[in-house]
Amino acid sequence: GALSEQELALINTVMPYNLDAWDGYPIEREQVLTQLKSIGKPVIALAGDTHNAWHNKLTLKDGTEVGVELATPGVTSPGMEHYLSMGDEKAKTLADDLPLLIEDLQYCNLHQRGFMTLTVSQDSAKATWHYVDAILTKAGKVVNTHSFEINA
Repeated sequence: GALSEQELALINTVMPYNLDAWDGYPIEREQVLTQLKSIGKPVIALAGDTHNAWHNKLTLKDGTEVGVELATPGVTSPGMEHYLSMGDEKAKTLADDLPLLIEDLQYCNLHQRGFMTLTVSQDSAKATWHYVDAILTKAGKVVNTHSFEINA
């Protein structure tokens, strides 16, 4: 349904959500991204410290897109869903809603463990997130994937 004025005000309020990450360093972030933009080539940043899968745009303060950031989930390490004590359904709902609240976030998965592969060629790159059904046994299998392709 439609959002109320109060909900829209909350969504449109820009505030840091993780002061230990780039949100806590806005000036430094802008400087690094400005340097990357000056290279004039496609930029892909890889991350994994959150232990959750996500993909977002890297943009300057004025909205200029500089590149993309891709994060791999942990194979066995818990992620945000563990630290916020969320079950799978709540984590799925939050993952669906986060791109509405975080402008540059394009995709995230907060409830599954797995890994990401990145295939790079001269003209493109393809990230594929692979999610497993079990982490405590060697019999675990990849049960689903999500892919994103970047073209130069």
